[in-house]
Amino acid sequence: MRNLLFVLLLSLPALALPSAEEVVTKLYRTHLKTQDMRKTVAQNGRCFTPEFLELLEKALSKPEANIDIFTHRKESMSDFELGPTTIQGNQAQVHVEIWTGGRVGLQKGEPEKATLYLITVNDGVGLQVNDIQFTTTRPRFKVADFLRGL
Repeated sequence: MRNLLFVLLLSLPALALPSAEEVVTKLYRTHLKTQDMRKTVAQNGRCFTPEFLELLEKALSKPEANIDIFTHRKESMSDFELGPTTIQGNQAQVHVEIWTGGRVGLQKGEPEKATLYLITVNDGVGLQVNDIQFTTTRPRFKVADFLRGL
């Protein structure tokens, strides 16, 4: 009995749902590695709400999707850094700075600034991305609105 309790206690951290920062980090680490929107979406489907995932997959099937929706730039991604995170109830906002145009790991020039909006839609899944907003441009560029227009 004691051994069973010990094993259960050790497995509890593995059962914990990922934090907002962990979801965004996983997403951008994959994108940094693949440099391909389609591969990033395919490998991280659980990081997105069902509605946002459907918008992404629909848009990626069209040739008009020629700008990287994770960086808002045409150049390949070189690095990213998480900024502050705001959590309120079942929603979270994670701020990210994204560098492009250099070798991987290089933070050269001004970064693109983005806010990823996450929400808990289904119990047991945890926080999922339901929009990305780029704040460097005016007006602010909202990915979900852009994808709905394609």
